[in-house]
Parts: sequence; structure tokens; C-alpha cells
Amino acid sequence: MGQKSPRIREWLVSARAALWREIVDLCRWLLIVPLAVLTSYGFIYWVLTCLSGEPLSIQQVAGRLREAFFGGQVLVAVLSGFVGFALEKWRKAAEAEKYRAERRLAVLQELEQLSNALEQKRYGEATTLYRLFRERCSRGGVWEDLSLQEIVQSIWERKSPPPLQTWTALVEGSQQPEPTLLILEALAWGHRLDLRNWKEKGRELVGQLVAPAHLKDLVRLFEQAPEAQRSLLRLEIIGERLEELEKSAGEDRKQYLATLQNWRKRPPLGIPLPWESIRRPSDPPGFAEWLRQWGFCENPFGPEIAEVDPALSRYGCWPPFLEPVRGSRPAMVLGRSGS
Repeated sequence: MGQKSPRIREWLVSARAALWREIVDLCRWLLIVPLAVLTSYGFIYWVLTCLSGEPLSIQQVAGRLREAFFGGQVLVAVLSGFVGFALEKWRKAAEAEKYRAERRLAVLQELEQLSNALEQKRYGEATTLYRLFRERCSRGGVWEDLSLQEIVQSIWERKSPPPLQTWTALVEGSQQPEPTLLILEALAWGHRLDLRNWKEKGRELVGQLVAPAHLKDLVRLFEQAPEAQRSLLRLEIIGERLEELEKSAGEDRKQYLATLQNWRKRPPLGIPLPWESIRRPSDPPGFAEWLRQWGFCENPFGPEIAEVDPALSRYGCWPPFLEPVRGSRPAMVLGRSGS
């Protein structure tokens, strides 16, 4: 309840202000409208008496108006005020609903940018958009009123890869760094795609992960990991953290640090290109004749030297079986500072 009380107070203040606005509007309609109706009635009555040749004085017209207060005219005036108040409220509600629908449509079109960026594997741009939309939802206004935070989160969880989701959870503090391969991979993605948050959070997260209590688990983790995953140890910030721990580590932990440093200092193995595991289907019958008719010298979809074929710039396209390797992928450039 302690956390909700500020919001309850804000709601009470806004509700009280809204109530006063409604009371003022009602008084305006019940006082101004009846007065305007009676004034119009008196003016019309005076004009008619002038046209009949027996004009009344202002005092006489006022007397007739006083008599009207004891007749049905005052009831008509009051009812007119109520009807006007109701119509005004209906008009404002309709305008507010129309504005809300237009704003929701515009915001949903903005959210398409996040969905498209994730589908096209532009993860750096998608991470920036996700952070921007989350900030807008937290600031209130139309984004909070339209309950768009659930939509943003749904798009992110359905279309972003697990390492990127883990990285954003680490930055937001909803997940703690633990010695798992997914966490290490998430750090690599953050280092590659989210430089601003990496500068702010990277050293803190690495410090929590590469901690004395986790050294044994990290060694066990990398013993089971393939050599390509051990390249994550070559992040400069991890090397600095290991050197920092070596200065104050006891004998029981120095061997774990030495093992991690040895893996870190090994020359990296050649990591296979992502498309090397994909096998190209055999050419269909008559494909060579089609290539000749199109003006190609080599098969542009094969492992030949089609990239030097001048016709490739006019006819080049990607076959469906290469679609999984076309998108952006995290990469690390390893080496000493300034190299």
C-alpha cells in the first residue's frame, strides 16, 4: 500500500479537479442559459409591443419577466439549460473518443517500426526503439492511457532473439547476471548492439558476473562450451575484471582465474561462416541452359565465382534457402586497445 498511496493521492487530486470542472459547467448552463432565454424572451416581447404601437418601458418589460418566473417559461429555461449541458458533455466525449482513436492509430503505426526492425534483424535499431517506447509508456500521457506497454512488450517477446531479451532484462534490472552461457551471449550482444547502455551498465554487469563466488561455475561453464563460445572471454572488460581479481584472490581461486586467463589468451580458432553449414540444392535439369539464356557464365546461387560475373548486378537475388543467414548477427572484434 505504501507504493500505491502516491498514485491514489494523484488520482484523488485529479478526480477532485474534474468534479469541480463538472460543477462549474453545470452552474454555467443552469444560470447563463436560463438568463439568456429570459432576456431573449423579454427583448422579443418588447419588439412585438413596439410593432403593435404600444411600446412598453423597461420597467414594464422587467415586470412581465418577473411574472414569467411564476409561469412555465422559467421551467422551459431551466430544462433548456439541462439539455444544453447534456449536449455539451456528449459533444466533448465524442471529440475525446475520436482524438483517442486517432492517437491510438498513429501510435500503432509507430510500433510497426519496432516490429519491422525485428523482422528484418536490424537489432541495434530495434533495441533503441524498444527503449524509447518503454520510456514513453512510463512517462504517462497518451501512451499510458492507451495501455500500449503490453503491446510493446508483446512485440518484443515474440520477435526479438533470447540473447537480446536477456540483455534488456539485465539493463532494466529485472534479471541478475548468473554464470550461464545465455548471460555471456547477452553481454556480447549488448557490447555489439547497444553501446550507450553498455557504457553505462557493462562494467557493472561484468563485475557482478565475474565475481569470486562465480569463478568455479564460470570455469565449469566454459569447459562444456565449444571453443567459439570461449571467445566471449576475450572481451576487454572481462580481461580487466580478471586482472583486478588476481590482485586479491586467494590460492583456491587463483587456479580458476589462471584457467580463465589461459582460455582468454589462446589464439582464436577460425570460426566457420554462418552459411557454411547450409547445403545448396542440386541444380534442376536444364539449369545450365537457363543460365546461358540469361547471360550468366556461372551459377549465381552456387559456390563458383559468380560474384565476378557482370550480369550479377542486374539479375542477382537471394534464394530462399539462404534467408536464415542474411540478417545481422552479433560480432566481436578482439584485440588490445588502440590496435
